[in-house]
Amino acid sequence: MGQVNAIKQQSEKYIYEYRAVKSVLERLGYIKEREFFPRGNFALELHVQEILVTELAFSGMLEDLPPEEVAGILAGVDYIPGRREFVPAPPYDPTPVHELRSNCWKRRSLPTSLFGPARLDLLPMPGTLEKV
Repeated sequence: MGQVNAIKQQSEKYIYEYRAVKSVLERLGYIKEREFFPRGNFALELHVQEILVTELAFSGMLEDLPPEEVAGILAGVDYIPGRREFVPAPPYDPTPVHELRSNCWKRRSLPTSLFGPARLDLLPMPGTLEKV
């Protein structure tokens, strides 16, 4: 009987998480019921920090930047430096990216339980990639 209760609790947890994620995606304008909107379709193709990358793409923030700055910003989205690695400040102002990321969570009231607290802080972003 204990195993049945554990399975029931786990399935209820999954249902709760599904509803919470669906609610967030509807609030963000990614989906409505079973219909996907452009942001939702875009996010479907991503595998790292889907909401942040989608918001970066749809904010227009990257459109007028040189390709090497866009590459530097996107490389820093999920970049985790090694323990002894020094990450120099990028040669561009990263403030708009930091603000966008912060606002994604605050303004949209995204629950930290869905994404983990580490995902809420911008990791050090590497500088722009050198042109080859």
